[in-house]
Formats: sequence, structure tokens, C-alpha cells
Amino acid sequence: ARVDRQLAEGLLLARERAMRLAFAVTTLLFCVQAVVDLGLPVPPFAVFVACRLLIALVFSPVSSILNAHTLASLGGDRARFGEERLWGAISWAIANMILGVVMDHLGTWVMYIGTVVLGGCAVVLLSGSSGARKHQPLPAAAPGTEQDASPTNSKLPIGAANISSGQLLKAYMTNPQSRSFFFAVFCLGVGMSLVENLLFLLFVEDMGASNALCGFSVVVTVAFEIPLLSQSKILLERCGCRLLFSIGLVCYIVRVLGYTICPNGWCVVAFEPLHGVTFACCHLAAVQYVSSITPEEQLTTGQGVMCSIQQGLGYFVGTLGGGFVIQLFGEKVLYRGAAS
Repeated sequence: ARVDRQLAEGLLLARERAMRLAFAVTTLLFCVQAVVDLGLPVPPFAVFVACRLLIALVFSPVSSILNAHTLASLGGDRARFGEERLWGAISWAIANMILGVVMDHLGTWVMYIGTVVLGGCAVVLLSGSSGARKHQPLPAAAPGTEQDASPTNSKLPIGAANISSGQLLKAYMTNPQSRSFFFAVFCLGVGMSLVENLLFLLFVEDMGASNALCGFSVVVTVAFEIPLLSQSKILLERCGCRLLFSIGLVCYIVRVLGYTICPNGWCVVAFEPLHGVTFACCHLAAVQYVSSITPEEQLTTGQGVMCSIQQGLGYFVGTLGGGFVIQLFGEKVLYRGAAS
């Protein structure tokens, strides 16, 4: 919301400034964790928890800002969002594959080196970035269009003073359709947290998989994300947000049920393509739906509300609850419960 207020006031570099600060502080905090590897007399768990909490706090707005910046740059052709997002998927696959192999040979220190190099590059590139386009209020939607049903369409914000995450969330919750959507997003966040944060425990501790296999599993998921993201406009036009989101949820259910019958890591990898389908379909649908019901002047705020519900509240509930379920009942109960 603060970024949107600054944009409304004419500070066209607001997004770049916020991301530059997030990358710089996050890089520093990640490297602080090296004190544990150096064997200094500090409580390891406390250091890791403190650093992770601060990293989550500082870096959390970046995804929302990137989504909003991309949508604003695309203008009226926002259905092509996936064509830009796929570059993140490609770099994610390359980084995980390389990191898994290198860590098996050189240890965890490579993570600190990579973080400093990539974090520094991000700060430098954002320092030389051109200004973002200033947001303007959306024109009145034509009767019968998707925007006409927007819970926020009747009260477009005028000026920076009216831009607020709380007010926008309240407006979203006045509409039954948007309430249902955000509940589905929350459930997806819980489910995805069980996979993204706890699956590698199943890989490494229970199945004895190597770091290289963990990295390869990410490559497999991304291999199925990329073609779907590249066809985002066609998928959204033919399926719509609701059907596309539903396809992603069905793939998630099949995937986590598959985990419970796997005897080894390679079997788990065989189900990983479904993760690519889930992420691509659900992410495209969610970003597109939120942008369609959000006033242009609050584009970053709307993406921030969605990410807070999914990656914030959903991931917190899922990771915390999932850890207790694994400890008490095991992974099979966890993932069968997630499917239900």
C-alpha cells in the first residue's frame, strides 16, 4: 500500500526503491546465518529462526511488487502475464539444479556465496532501473463485464490518502465471489506450504535422497510450468480464472495422494510434473482475477493482499500445523489430509 501511495504522489521509482532495499537487507540477513557454520558460540536454532523471520518480513512485499510492476507494464494485455513470469521459472530450475549438485560436493557455503553475488547484482540492476508508470484510476467498466462486478469498482480511490490494504481487503470481503476466491487462495497456501517447506524432509530423511535429486525434482516441476506460462493468454481466454484454478487444485490433490504410495525419491519425482501444473494454473488465475477486481491505483496493494493471505497466513498455518502432524502421525497422514 505504501508503494501505491508513493506512486500516486508521483514517486515513479517507488517499486524499484522498495525492491532494492528488500534485496539488500535480505542478503545481509541470510549471511548472518553463517555464524552458525563458523562454530561461534551462539544458539543455532535461535539464530536461524530470528534470521528467517526477519527475511520473511523484509522480503515478503517483493513478489507483490513484481507482479504489479509486470501487470502495469503489460497495460491492457495482462493475460500475457505468464509469458513474463516464465523467466522466473527458468532461473528457478537452473539455480536449484546447480545448487543441488554443488552442495553435494562443496557443502552449504556455496549458498552464502551465491546469495551475496545474486543479491548484489539485483541491487545494482535496480539502482539503474527506469521509473515505473504512474497508476491512474480505472475507467468505469461497461455493464456486464467482469470488472463491473468488482467489489471495489464503485469506489475508485482518488489520491494517495484513500490507498489502504485494510480498506481494500474490506471491499473484497463484501462480495461473496471474492470471499470464496480468497478462501480458496488461503487453502492453496496451506497446501503448497506442506510441499514446498516439508517435502524435502520426506525426500532426505525418510527416503535418503541426495541434494542433487532434490534439485532435479524442481527442474521437473518447472519443465511443466514453462509451456503453460508461455500460453497464459490462451489458457485464460479459453478456460477463465475459475476453471484454471480448479484444474490446479485437482492436480494438487492427485499429487499429494501419490506421495503417500511412493517407496523412494524417484517415485516422488514422477509426481512432480503435477506441481508445475498446479503452480502455473493457480498462479495465473489468481493474479489475473485479483487484477480484474482491483482499481488500477491499488494494483500493488491488491497483489499484496493476495500474497499475504496465501504466502503469509496460508504458509504460516500450513508449515506450523504440518510440522506437528508429521511429528505425531507421519507424512502419509499429513498429505492425505492435505488432499482432503
